[in-house]
Amino acid sequence: MALESQNNNLKTKDILTLCISIIAFLMSAYAFIENNFLHQHDLKVSVVSIEPAKDSLSCTILIVNSGRSYETVYSGRFIFSDNLNNGGGSLSNESIGPIVIPPNKAIISKLTTKMPSINEFHEDGTIPKKSLKIHTGVLFDIINKKGELSENGKIFKITQLEFDSSGEKVGAEPMKGDNKGMMYIF
Repeated sequence: MALESQNNNLKTKDILTLCISIIAFLMSAYAFIENNFLHQHDLKVSVVSIEPAKDSLSCTILIVNSGRSYETVYSGRFIFSDNLNNGGGSLSNESIGPIVIPPNKAIISKLTTKMPSINEFHEDGTIPKKSLKIHTGVLFDIINKKGELSENGKIFKITQLEFDSSGEKVGAEPMKGDNKGMMYIF
């Protein structure tokens, strides 16, 4: 009887040891997979502020690389349209980049361009003649995993600039669908 109790006791200890070993193995395997295969590329951006002045338009951009690889933002430029949700638009000449972001680092950059002219956008067809608003965003072009410039940039939609009939800027307000917080670009 004592021997039978001891065998049951050993079985319980063996089962417990086996369970702990399996759990330790699974945790080790998950850590290996996560460190070597998951979250290698994790790049986010946000436009944290926009400063429209009389002659210029500036924004402060936060770029966060929470991945395990170096990432490159090739360029960031303002994009202007009547509605960025529908695609298309005109790009500013000024840009930021290229910017290389080390793993687990954040970078702040400032993008500045001359204040867009609603009249110029009316003339070139970017904005319909009757519209007095310019939807504004920042187009980010990145270098992909293969080291090539990605074909499709990502647009962080910021706000809609409002102008009066003489072409003077009178205000700004977010448009439906504008980005808030951080946006994944890679």
